Amino acid sequence: MKRTLAGLLLFSTLFSCHKESSVFGSIANCQVANPLLDLPWLKRIINEQSVPYLQIEQGQYQQKTVYIVSTCGLCFAGGIATVYQCDGAEICHTGTYILEPNPSCRQLNEAITDRKVLLSR
Repeated sequence: MKRTLAGLLLFSTLFSCHKESSVFGSIANCQVANPLLDLPWLKRIINEQSVPYLQIEQGQYQQKTVYIVSTCGLCFAGGIATVYQCDGAEICHTGTYILEPNPSCRQLNEAITDRKVLLSR
């Protein structure tokens, strides 16, 4: 009886349910406390940008969290907005005003909801 109980206890300990606390899984699902600090690819963009204008927004597109990074080097011609998935993969980028390399991306950009500005400088 003691052996059966000990075996059952060992079995349940080894194969019991557990909550996975993978940082990668949290980042892939955008469940981070501070995207500007917790997403390495976004942190890298912030540190590498030397343009006069940088704005980062968070929003929802097709029920997924996306990030819009807007930059403007020579602002007289407008800026460029790049839309990223949570893992840092680029969805698309579009110019504004004079520069319009991808009109379908402009439509995607306009379809993003629940926007909030995370950084503007």
